[in-house]
Amino acid sequence: MIRNSEIVGKSTGHVAQKKRTRLMAEMVTSIDELDTRVTSLEDTMRINGTQEYKIHEKGKASVMKALGGKDTPAYKQLGRKVFSAIWSEFKHYFDIPRYNELPAKRFNDGLRFVETWHPKQELLMDIEELNKGVSND
Repeated sequence: MIRNSEIVGKSTGHVAQKKRTRLMAEMVTSIDELDTRVTSLEDTMRINGTQEYKIHEKGKASVMKALGGKDTPAYKQLGRKVFSAIWSEFKHYFDIPRYNELPAKRFNDGLRFVETWHPKQELLMDIEELNKGVSND
């Protein structure tokens, strides 16, 4: 005679359920591993060429605005120094060796940095002194 306790755990439905549970656990593990890999990629991915170009152009525009344009005495005498200043401050702020090493997830922060950048006070005073008497039209 077969007892009820012998049948439990051996029925076809129960075996199938155990198999589904094991497969679901394996799927959850796989999803967790993929999530970890995607997060790692997001953390290490750098800006692409288009993003690099946008940051470069916005940075250039900020420098030109600070200098008063390409035809000013400040541009002619301090242009290199001001361009150097923006990229030096950018790299220092984001703790990167080159501006194109900016993590892609910080792209909008990078744009905001170069769009709102202004020279430090001493450099700003040098620019103003050189551009005295120059019309900003």
